[in-house]
Amino acid sequence: PQMAQVTFWTSGSGVYAIEDETWTFSAPTVSFVPAGIVHGFTIEPGTDAIVVSVAEDALAAISGQALLALDQPVFVSGHGEPMLWRKLEQAILAIQAEYRDALPGMETTLPPMIAVALSGIARLASERQTIALPAPVALAGRLRRLVDRHFRDDWPVERYVAELGSTRHL
Repeated sequence: PQMAQVTFWTSGSGVYAIEDETWTFSAPTVSFVPAGIVHGFTIEPGTDAIVVSVAEDALAAISGQALLALDQPVFVSGHGEPMLWRKLEQAILAIQAEYRDALPGMETTLPPMIAVALSGIARLASERQTIALPAPVALAGRLRRLVDRHFRDDWPVERYVAELGSTRHL
């Protein structure tokens, strides 16, 4: 499945890239990257992070419970209210523990925990600009999400074109 990714940097520093934008960061730093968005990093020795990968269908199921817009990448580094960083760290650590412990019912408890973490990212990012994806990348992402959602519905190309407000030639 296509996976979105939350990366919470707990220590160290490095350079993070999402599509064609790069940032120098030091912990605490957090990013949310929807599936299909090119991203990567280079880090200094001693840098560590917790990564939470979420299947796109699971993300869609919790979209109404999270404050974060789930179709755009977000990157927040070291600014904002310390209390909000602590709450986000607690949420990420709780997700990590729930996944590690693999207790019965994990598939029920993880989605709301992820929604809380995503909402924590949204609160920290409220003062930040969203990352503007190049228009072709944004359009391709929208098309991929539509195809993922409706491939069993046997939509003709014209229906996708209409939904995207585009042409047959994208």
